[in-house]
Amino acid sequence: MTLVLPDTSVWVTLFRRGEAWPFVGHGLRTGAVRLCSVVACELYAGAGSLGDKRDVDSICRDFSTAGWIVTPSFESWRRAGILMERYGRLHGRVEPRVHLNDALILLCAVGLRATVLTWNVGHMDQWNRMLPKRHRVPVRSPA
Repeated sequence: MTLVLPDTSVWVTLFRRGEAWPFVGHGLRTGAVRLCSVVACELYAGAGSLGDKRDVDSICRDFSTAGWIVTPSFESWRRAGILMERYGRLHGRVEPRVHLNDALILLCAVGLRATVLTWNVGHMDQWNRMLPKRHRVPVRSPA
């Protein structure tokens, strides 16, 4: 079974299209989808209403109950810093506050050997290319 780690862009699109709950149900039934704690944080931060917050509460509760929440370890945080340092050395310095979450999501996927599902394939792939080839994971669009 291939594990999938959707980033925030995918969850936001699912909510906007009214497709989040079928996706959650499928993910919970098959065990193929994981929720990254970094994504949960971004979803809470972007919740525009109490209803949105309750939706995120429900998703977090469901994935937590199933044991399918992924959280960056100390090693992931360390590696994220190294990725940004390497990127800065090769392509120019980046602001950690802008890129840290994407690096952490990617590194969670690396730990799972999961596919990152994102609408921002080019952006996530730039971070993926900073990893040694043996650690890279598939990054694809949900379309």
